[in-house]
Amino acid sequence: MCMETGQTVVLLNLQNLYESLYDALNQYYVSLGGQKYVDLGLGTHRVKCRVHKNFRLIVIEEKEVVYTQFPIPLINRLEKHYLDINTVLKNEGKEIVKKLQEWVEVFVSLKSQQTKTNRYLPTDVFIGYHSDTCSSVVLQVTEKMKDESDISDPQRRVLDEAKFIMLNCATPDSVIRLDGTKLSDVETEKLTQIYFEEQKHRSLADFITSHTRPEEWCHAHFTEVTTFSRQLTAGDIKQLQNITELCDIKLLSLQQFDTEHSFLKEI
Repeated sequence: MCMETGQTVVLLNLQNLYESLYDALNQYYVSLGGQKYVDLGLGTHRVKCRVHKNFRLIVIEEKEVVYTQFPIPLINRLEKHYLDINTVLKNEGKEIVKKLQEWVEVFVSLKSQQTKTNRYLPTDVFIGYHSDTCSSVVLQVTEKMKDESDISDPQRRVLDEAKFIMLNCATPDSVIRLDGTKLSDVETEKLTQIYFEEQKHRSLADFITSHTRPEEWCHAHFTEVTTFSRQLTAGDIKQLQNITELCDIKLLSLQQFDTEHSFLKEI
């Protein structure tokens, strides 16, 4: 339908469909009445489908997955573009990202660590850290502050806010180790105070309460909490409801879903 009407189709996390794209991308068109048609295979049948001149097919996938799992003929039929978060940042944002990455390295590195084999990495300290984390955080802060015009030093403000977001993703033991890093005593004390007193890391109930305050309800929150505690039970949900004053709390387990689609449909 999209091919006939000239709509743009974006495929994401649909690996089971990719091998079926050969026919749609073979470009061996048949012209009938000024229109282009392509033969599509439906089981043992071949059906001619009209190809609108405005039809576009976009496949989004990780670069490593493309080069390790995609069939070579399919790769050759695609016009390839590599996109990372840095491409949407301005030069000022890229400078802030560089400073944030340097701060991350100082945050995770202990002065007593002499060898590279026995040292903490950002992935050990910041939950979910990856190569685009710093860029994503800077972009998030920049977008949030774009309407604020009375900031004396906007780059400094963005960097500070980005640090606080990174701090919120840090493990408790890494914050305790800050005395052994090259961070100044003043910054170490400030970060420790923010982490243990202002940010909500002591209990899940405190965290949920802080994210469901009236001023936070302007948009939805999708949050992943990493913990070494046991899984929640129905009794825990009762306690959460009493503490947070939220009546609609669902307890779901990934084991009860067969597919990602069924999970997304439930939430």
